[in-house]
Amino acid sequence: MERRALVKGFLGVLGTAILAPMAFPARLLAWGAIRGWAPTHQYILTRAMQALSLDPVFRNTPFPTAEQLTGWDFVEISLFGGKSGAGPDMDGNSSYSWHYYNPERGLGEAPARSAEFFRRMIAQRAQSSDSAQATAWGAHFLADMFVPYHTIGVPAVEAHDRFVLGAGSFSETDCGPPHLLYSLTEAPPPGWGGGNDYADALPIWDADGVVGDEHVREEVRSPRRRLGAVRALGPLR
Repeated sequence: MERRALVKGFLGVLGTAILAPMAFPARLLAWGAIRGWAPTHQYILTRAMQALSLDPVFRNTPFPTAEQLTGWDFVEISLFGGKSGAGPDMDGNSSYSWHYYNPERGLGEAPARSAEFFRRMIAQRAQSSDSAQATAWGAHFLADMFVPYHTIGVPAVEAHDRFVLGAGSFSETDCGPPHLLYSLTEAPPPGWGGGNDYADALPIWDADGVVGDEHVREEVRSPRRRLGAVRALGPLR
């Protein structure tokens, strides 16, 4: 019972750490886990652990420290552009689909992956083994679903096939409603969404656009702007 309460407490505090910056924003940073540039995931883990440390029960319970958790959720970029890191955002460490979920289409694996790593954490703690990676990665995929552009889109192969076949129209359930793609002060282009065709949303999903996520940028590198934008609409592979 104590272990279950601890896990529920961690998830509750994690949710608070995710939502608090949204309620009282002070700085605008790109979402990510890149040290020195976009350390959002490290911030969430650190704040969650700070809050948990105030719980008397938690103080006497062995649990990975904030340093141990952030040590499993980071990417570093060198001066020459090389990348390294132990987190799920590091190239090759996880599939893009693990970070995304479009509830309108039921696409993406973020809910399942988050649950999988939290179950792994519980099992490891029951065996008194190291649960830092499972905890950090489960928290990472859970936090990703609080970002609008992680909850919209279609699989890259589906978007690409539609473009190649000339069926380049997308519905709102595919690309998301305007308020998720545009700021509250910037109106969508005239006619955008007319006839349930949201294809004009594609140009904002390019390497020079507003998306500040390394997964999307990796998918966008294409010599053809429109094709690159289509591929980036939903890197859920």
